[in-house]
Amino acid sequence: MVEVKSLLDSYGVWYEAVVGKDSNKEANDRYKLFNNSKFRKIITQRLGEEYLKQGLINRHTEFNFALAAGNIHSAADELKISKYFTKRGWKLFLPKHIKEKMRQLSEKGYEDDVLTIAAKLTLRD
Repeated sequence: MVEVKSLLDSYGVWYEAVVGKDSNKEANDRYKLFNNSKFRKIITQRLGEEYLKQGLINRHTEFNFALAAGNIHSAADELKISKYFTKRGWKLFLPKHIKEKMRQLSEKGYEDDVLTIAAKLTLRD
């Protein structure tokens, strides 16, 4: 399960909000998948049931969690979030990772794929 937060041209992802320790409850609620174990358990269970019913997964499928962040507030926040995710076995897609994957997609030959086409258009001179 990947939570995507662009927050482009804004403050970026804050460590305190991701871990649920921001003084602003609304900020904490943006990251419930990561800071609320009860919510994470319910979402995982419900999506698992739905995906199983649709034949998208089997009974042995295990869910993992990731955050794709288009902007992280600071280098210190990036380091703390990275450590927090690593400790839990979760994946963090940093802005630099996203940019590099976009660059790689933009350099591919012709493909009838919306992501490849978007990358080519975005990074075209």
